Amino acid sequence: MPGNALSRSTIVLREHLAAHALRTGRRSGLVFGRSPDRPFEPTTLSGRAATAWNRMDLKCVKAELEPIARISLHECRHTFASLMIAAGVNAKALSTYMGTRPSRSRSTGRDT
Repeated sequence: MPGNALSRSTIVLREHLAAHALRTGRRSGLVFGRSPDRPFEPTTLSGRAATAWNRMDLKCVKAELEPIARISLHECRHTFASLMIAAGVNAKALSTYMGTRPSRSRSTGRDT
């Protein structure tokens, strides 16, 4: 529906990505990353995650809250997959989104 929260957030995201493209000078290809074969360097990605956790810790301290327990990027990936499955996303489609092969069902042995 036009004007709903999802459409407004999509527009904000598009504006953010357009601004990023202008800052970086990229006109085609990946918005983030280096190349389709190596979109991210693992050390850079881990460094960015650590920076984000540190910023969140500072916000928690300022708000007089306990810092959030840190999780690894691998745990983030599992959390994403769990949330998608809980939202009703088909496991085969999810494996495509995540760049993995479908798993075999433990109970039937068939591809899911």
